[in-house]
Amino acid sequence: MFKNTIILLLFLLSGQYICAQESYSKFTAVLNTIDSPGARAKYILEYEQSSDISYHEEYTDFLEEAINYYLGQNAPDTILNLVTSVADHYIFSHQVNHQKAKEVLDLVIPYQKLISDTTAWTNYLVQRGEIAIYNNNFDDAIDIFKTILDVAVDTTQYSYSYAHLKLGEVYANHWNILKSIIHFNKASDLFLKQENVGMYLWTQSGLASLYSLNSLYKEANNARNIIYKVGVENKAFDIVTIAHLTAAMENKERNNQEKRLYHLKQANEYSKHQSTVQDYVKAVNYTFHTLYYTEKRQIDSSEFYFKKLENLYSPDKHGAWVKSYYLIGKASNYHLHGNYTAAENIILQLIKDAKTTRKASMRLRFYETLSTLYNEWGKRELELQALKNYSSLKDSLEDLRINNQFLYYNQLFESEKKDKTILQQEASIQLLSAQNKLILMRWAIVVLVIGVIFTVFYFYKSRKFAIQKNKLQENFSQRLISSQELEKSKISRDLHDGLSQQLILIKNRLDILGYNDVSEMVSGSLDELRSITRSLHPAILSNFGLTAALEYLCTNLNKYADDIEVSHHIERIDNLLDEEHELHLYRIVQEILNNILKHAECSTISISILPKKKDIFIRIQDNGKGFELEEAEISGLGMNSIRERSKIIGGHLDIQSKKNKGTVITLKIPVYERHKDSISR
Repeated sequence: MFKNTIILLLFLLSGQYICAQESYSKFTAVLNTIDSPGARAKYILEYEQSSDISYHEEYTDFLEEAINYYLGQNAPDTILNLVTSVADHYIFSHQVNHQKAKEVLDLVIPYQKLISDTTAWTNYLVQRGEIAIYNNNFDDAIDIFKTILDVAVDTTQYSYSYAHLKLGEVYANHWNILKSIIHFNKASDLFLKQENVGMYLWTQSGLASLYSLNSLYKEANNARNIIYKVGVENKAFDIVTIAHLTAAMENKERNNQEKRLYHLKQANEYSKHQSTVQDYVKAVNYTFHTLYYTEKRQIDSSEFYFKKLENLYSPDKHGAWVKSYYLIGKASNYHLHGNYTAAENIILQLIKDAKTTRKASMRLRFYETLSTLYNEWGKRELELQALKNYSSLKDSLEDLRINNQFLYYNQLFESEKKDKTILQQEASIQLLSAQNKLILMRWAIVVLVIGVIFTVFYFYKSRKFAIQKNKLQENFSQRLISSQELEKSKISRDLHDGLSQQLILIKNRLDILGYNDVSEMVSGSLDELRSITRSLHPAILSNFGLTAALEYLCTNLNKYADDIEVSHHIERIDNLLDEEHELHLYRIVQEILNNILKHAECSTISISILPKKKDIFIRIQDNGKGFELEEAEISGLGMNSIRERSKIIGGHLDIQSKKNKGTVITLKIPVYERHKDSISR
């Protein structure tokens, strides 16, 4: 979040630097002819007030000379703007020195009560707020920016609008979605009134990041669409580029590789336009492309973009933000070439930095990258630890997201219904009850999952010298899948027996009271809840058996892809497997068909499920575009799930696929002794 503001400030400062070259030469020539300290300080002050500022070390020394003189003259109002300018240099130039910036800002504190220039004072407080953020003192930052809102006399001045923007960013970092939205929207309205298009677009970028962080993807996309349209119209291509890059990152997390690649290509095009923060934009762009092509094992493309990143980055020229993206790209390049130790060192440092700055979502991505690194490296114990850290952090963030989503939609509901006071009160009681149950349910799931993970880990520790490492990983994955199915079944029952029944009672009560609109909303929620319940656990499997469930699954394929010809032949296989294995077989067929619909781009699907002698034979074939098995193993969690479930039920899985030649998947499942008579009959 904070990067958006820093980019903009760099944009402003860089523009000032370019305009100041000629006037600065004249300024130094005149200053060298002045000997009197008072006259020198006065001339420096006049130049500061009337000219564009050249942000470099020599000019900063001149400003500090004037500050020291006027401090001796007990004139705080005179030096306030000088102090702010010096702090600008130490905060935003490539010679970053936050401690020095704080020391300069602290010079004014003893004279605080003597300051009368409100505008200069609020500009000064902006710098103190930035320092608090850089030092991760977010509570102090909140207090400082709130002080600006209280002190500012003119609510149209820039610092007032900027304070709302920064509060939106800080509250977003604290996962306080409602306060963050309030301040972002206030900043957006103020910047529009000031006709400050650049800051308005950065505010929309902050909103898009906030919504995306909380999985409110529709709202995030709406905010980014504003950036795409207004940004292109006003040639704010740097902001448009960043918006496309954040959209690409969002689609990576949603596993939508097609949209991810689209936004990367768009970002690549817009980053070619000239910009005063072009180095930063290019660094992010090159890094994201390096990561994408590394994941796809497209070595030439990955090397191409990393070389661009490497040629761009200069420690003497760029600050911490460009350096952080350079390190991410460098770790990816090390990973690509098998230099695992170097990649590990960088990623561990990035995790440490993200923890210090409370960037939990970044830390989650680094844990995922680290687990992949250890997997390829063959470090199974470290991989398990990284996966454990990833899962634990992911669960915590998911709890925060779910709670924020509830708060967000509840706020929308209250806003839309505020004119219907009585109905609003009754609905609030029901929503509060639902919220408490959802919170209790989430914590119960978290405790149960933690218990399962702890049990598996304890089992691993007690038997690690008796079982091979690869077998341990296999057992861990299989147990996790089984526990997930148990959890899904439990949640499905709880939702059906608990929340579903309460919603029915609410609907009936609303029908009696004549609130038809709200009743229809509850009815829609009830239908959606039933759909969720069915997806968590296939009731048809329990009620009608495995054969009927598979028949229903195949028959309903055309509902999702009416342009695909589906043929299937399924003979009776009920009671040939126990209930747990029947569920795994159902999930395997379901996952295979889902993968075909998502990726195969085929026109025909053939499905055959037959009992033969001591086994059940399954054969699923499509005439789609096919794939390389190695690529599928690297990128497909679905393929891993199919393999693990096959192992759980003792099946032999065979996949034959070539690009543009279609795919044939066969599965042979042994039947237990007590079921063999059923096959012969």
